[in-house]
Amino acid sequence: MKKALFIILLMCLLLGVLPAAAKSSPWSVWLFTSEIGRLREVDSTGSVLRDFTLPLPGTADPAQPPRSVAISHNGNLIAYVVRSVDRTPTLVVWDASLLTFVGNYAMPANANVSIEYNASSLNFSENDTQIAFGYGTEPVGWQLIILDLPSGDTYTVSSGSPAAITPGLDNLPFNVPIVRMYRGAQVYFTMLPVPSDAPGGPSYIWDTIRNLIVPTAAYYNMGGDTLLMTGETINGVSDSRFAYSANLEAYPMIQFNALHVYDPAVDGVFPFYVDPEFSAWTPRFVQNGERIAVIGERSDGQAETRLLERNGVLMGSTGVRMTSMQGVFDGFVFTTDEPALVGAGASALFYTETRSGLPATAGTFIWESPTGENVRIVWNSDNFTPGPSAPPVWAMLAAPITAEGLTAPALGAPPLPSATPAVFIPPTVAPAAGSLAAGADAIVNTTEGDRLRLRSGAGLSFGVIRELADETRVTLIEGPRANDGYIWWRVQLADGTTGWIVESADGIQTLLPVFAG
Repeated sequence: MKKALFIILLMCLLLGVLPAAAKSSPWSVWLFTSEIGRLREVDSTGSVLRDFTLPLPGTADPAQPPRSVAISHNGNLIAYVVRSVDRTPTLVVWDASLLTFVGNYAMPANANVSIEYNASSLNFSENDTQIAFGYGTEPVGWQLIILDLPSGDTYTVSSGSPAAITPGLDNLPFNVPIVRMYRGAQVYFTMLPVPSDAPGGPSYIWDTIRNLIVPTAAYYNMGGDTLLMTGETINGVSDSRFAYSANLEAYPMIQFNALHVYDPAVDGVFPFYVDPEFSAWTPRFVQNGERIAVIGERSDGQAETRLLERNGVLMGSTGVRMTSMQGVFDGFVFTTDEPALVGAGASALFYTETRSGLPATAGTFIWESPTGENVRIVWNSDNFTPGPSAPPVWAMLAAPITAEGLTAPALGAPPLPSATPAVFIPPTVAPAAGSLAAGADAIVNTTEGDRLRLRSGAGLSFGVIRELADETRVTLIEGPRANDGYIWWRVQLADGTTGWIVESADGIQTLLPVFAG
């Protein structure tokens, strides 16, 4: 009898018919605490691999810790902006493996720097030897920079360059060029007015080989996600071609009632999911890019994350409030400050496997922060790889919108590494008076009795602490930070309460600077 059972078991093993135990692909993430500039690398077992506070060069003001970081594809290079006492910004690149600075670039004192609004591994070239970023100043204009780390050379294009004489771009001198992706020899960027109520702006590609700037439909909102291996992008969008919530009080500022995708195969953007009773704040490619998870809010005020197929089919949802999320090979990882899941004043890291759908529960607990630290995911190691078969095709709920095919004439010599690179020396410009800045006071500005929501974090998925009336005076203590298509500031109220509010929304500047005198 035992021999017969052994033979049956052996045959099952040979034929591969025994059920396999579920096992996730190993990963690690960098978690960032922006209030103190602290980074931790945590792996899928919950072990802390690296833990340190971002080092500051001697000229940096320790009272102004870096608020955003861009981490290279290999996880070792960390780019961030430090500011001197007079708020002069410098981009620095720290090698977390060699424990030394490997790059820096100084900018004017009043510069708005792109990495402080949008930062990711997509700022780096695919081989991690260069980093692309931009800044804008008034009245000087804007500039895009590629910093070559081994040589220290810089390659630039600016609002005064012949390449910038592009329809729609030549009349945007005071915007900030926000780098969205550096892929091949092309830098994708969005022109963002700062300050602005717009969730995005027109986007372009800087072709560094031919020194051309051409429009692109790949990006237009500041949120969303990019699948590097395909060039696809996804965004939550307010799309007037579809219905909005019947509950007008649900989304007093704006509702993202649709999810759009940019598909390079058609060189256009189109909606693939619509729900009038849901606002899709933060979509992410998950599960090796095969599916989409979106952090959002139902019209009844309940936070909800949904798992979608590319064809728009809903595969599950959960009411767990997520404060950041990134996709990994078998699902996604996220952080939360949900009181039922984490200690008071702390945040936690969870992993969710999605190949069998989206569980209504949180998933697998990985790690919890110390009390008082609000961490968010800024990088993960589990790079997506092309699968054996193509993922399902996208649902196309409306005709694709394409960028105008207008290009500037080629200028000849490429701006890539050469013996005599074109180096831009920033002029010295005094900071603008009466502007929004950390340490300054501001006034809440709303109309028609609207109230501005004070949230526990810089994003629409964070809980509402209080609603602020028009003319409420606040003190700005941190910011700006870009998330969910808005610019956010951390503020303190007269009673000591702190939280995050948007700078502008729905065509209204919701935070006005208090002018001295």
